Amino acid sequence: MKILSGRILLTLIIVLVNLATLVVTSSPVSAHEGRDVGNYRFTVGWIVEPSFEGIKNGLDLRVVLKEGGKPVEGLEKTLKWELTHMPSGATKIFDIRTIFRDPGHYTADIIPTVPGIYRFRLFGTVDGADVNQTFVTKGGGGGFGDIEPSEALQFPEKLPSLHDLSHKTDSASTFGILGVALGVLGTALGAVSLVVARRKK
Repeated sequence: MKILSGRILLTLIIVLVNLATLVVTSSPVSAHEGRDVGNYRFTVGWIVEPSFEGIKNGLDLRVVLKEGGKPVEGLEKTLKWELTHMPSGATKIFDIRTIFRDPGHYTADIIPTVPGIYRFRLFGTVDGADVNQTFVTKGGGGGFGDIEPSEALQFPEKLPSLHDLSHKTDSASTFGILGVALGVLGTALGAVSLVVARRKK
């Protein structure tokens, strides 16, 4: 009986360990950076993590009172989000919006088209107090993920990146224009040759 009880206990331990492992490995990873800003607590990151190029994403912002944790509402009217792709320096400013039935939670939609390090800047006012806070993704030392290449997710065929596709389109356009120009030049030279030949007659 003692041996049986020991086996049952061991089996239960193994089952519990496996369940715990399953819960840990199946839970979504959410890397964000928290920061106290005056009387408020800002929590910032991507709304979808891990984050990949070409896949819809956006700002994930929560603002609560530092004391008591009460959500701060109305910031869609007073705060803006500036997003910068650090390697290229490309910058754009977005309006933020509320998330339905989740007070103090804000987002702004974007489809990041190039991998790399990104910088977030939140600026404006909160309850009349000026705010100008900068957050950067992990490649720049921050607390949330960079935008990763999406190639590893593609199946069954690999697609060209938007960046490569843009360059190929530019090259095709250049060659097309050059072809038209050469065609026009050839037609003009042909016309000149015809006129010269007629004069010689």
